Amino acid sequence: MDKVEKIKLILLILIVLIIRLPPFYFFLKTPILSTHTIAKMIILILFLLSFFGKQKVISKIKYIYLIIGVYFFSQTISIIKAKNLLAFFTSYKDVLFAIMFFISTFKIVNNKNIEWITKTIFIATTISLTFQLCIYFFPNTIYTNIKDILYDKYLQFFDYQRERGRFFGDSFEEVTIPIFFYCIFHDRSYIKKILASLLIGIVIFITIASGWKTKAIILFSSLSFSLLFFIKKLKKFFLLLILIILLIVYFSEIISQNTIGKNLYDRFFNDKELTVVESSEGRISFWKNAIEVGSSSPFTGVGLGNYFDNLSQKEKIKNTNSQPEKIIVIDDPHNIFFSSYANTGLLGLISTILLFAIFLFYDSKIFLKKSLIKKLYIISFWSLFIFCLFNPYLYFSYFSYLFFLRGVSSALN
Repeated sequence: MDKVEKIKLILLILIVLIIRLPPFYFFLKTPILSTHTIAKMIILILFLLSFFGKQKVISKIKYIYLIIGVYFFSQTISIIKAKNLLAFFTSYKDVLFAIMFFISTFKIVNNKNIEWITKTIFIATTISLTFQLCIYFFPNTIYTNIKDILYDKYLQFFDYQRERGRFFGDSFEEVTIPIFFYCIFHDRSYIKKILASLLIGIVIFITIASGWKTKAIILFSSLSFSLLFFIKKLKKFFLLLILIILLIVYFSEIISQNTIGKNLYDRFFNDKELTVVESSEGRISFWKNAIEVGSSSPFTGVGLGNYFDNLSQKEKIKNTNSQPEKIIVIDDPHNIFFSSYANTGLLGLISTILLFAIFLFYDSKIFLKKSLIKKLYIISFWSLFIFCLFNPYLYFSYFSYLFFLRGVSSALN
């Protein structure tokens, strides 16, 4: 590996570490010096550097650039109908940086450096889970010490969700479970094997304690497929492992009930007690609104980030949660496809469907082959994709991580 390749790999690792941690300020409390802003600057540098050094054979990957280009065009042209340009560019920059990160990851990752990527995800997840455990069990102590350095919008979102009894909605550690299993069975270090096993248990606990239904679905997808792929190695201990998982779930539910007064069971089965945002009825209402908004400009949509601005006054009031000194606006239909139709019209919807359909087509081919690490990254990607089927998706920490995992999966194909 030459110097340029080493620099690119180091920058890629640095970005992953940054986006997997809560955004905070460096030195001064200004968005310019937030970790996510710094990550975006590094992504831009990495994107430019990715065109230097060794290049992959273009004939084998031209389909990716073509479909990404069509998708990016559909997001860009939606500016035609945008009423709120600030909202448009706020969403547009996240799309832009996610695509640059995808291309950079795709061009840099290969079979020789995938172990470094895997180690990075392992370390980042370990740090994130440690933070989550500390803030869950010692909220006042940790919160008092870190609230001044956390990014304002993240802090506002965290406070809002905490008051609803929900935590860590954008942590996504569940998708790392396949990599933990890989470490358990393929790493030579017994310490790392034990740590990976412990982290799987912590992920299950955090998911249950978080109070997020979507995280539970992601956990089920990631965990069940991981067990399926390692079932031969787990054959002797499979029933014991299932029993341990069920015990962790049981005790996590009890702890959650005693800590915040609700558990995940309540959120799945007591739909009447949930808020409009949490209930299935609320989701359907959002999707109906999205169809109405998109139909007002069916070809290009109303513009990225402009869904809320095109709602009726009655729906705007319903989509706004006012609290003392806080106003939380629900500005997305909570589904990537309905959101795409509302914001970017049929052009955006079709390009989004086509983009993920092509990814699914190529991933299905990989499952016919023997490369385990490739399959595990595919599981991680599609497990993370589940999140955008039920939640707002167009923000930096989620979209960049989704496209990073996609870049890794595609690079290994």
